[in-house]
Amino acid sequence: MSVIYTSTHSPILKQKYIGTMKTAGSLLYKPIRIHHFEFIPSKKNEGKECLIAQTSVIKKDGKVENVLLATESYKIVDTIKESMKNNVSLPYDTKIVRDRQGNFKLASLSNPEQSKLESLSDPTKQGETPFDNLNNETKNK
Repeated sequence: MSVIYTSTHSPILKQKYIGTMKTAGSLLYKPIRIHHFEFIPSKKNEGKECLIAQTSVIKKDGKVENVLLATESYKIVDTIKESMKNNVSLPYDTKIVRDRQGNFKLASLSNPEQSKLESLSDPTKQGETPFDNLNNETKNK
């Protein structure tokens, strides 16, 4: 079931997110498209940052799943920050892999993987969402 996360749910979130919250390990080796993201203070480790990212993932059955990626993996966080410095535009297509030490990191996609993601758009920017319906229902009462 998709959940919509907004600043109403967590005052530290600045953007709207749609999907199931997942960790980096659950997205391992799957092509993902990062639509938007933000960094928030870690709840687990003081002084660390947590990446919150709106992503789309192609499941094995070919269906698209909207996923809210939450990770403190320093290699993933550093890669995203470096991309920001280099003005890499969104959406950002990538996959999560493990390095030789077992740490999560982002990797480039092969051409077939890249082509699977071409048509995906940001679910928070697409027409009406269940959150919009909820607001309309509330207004009509």
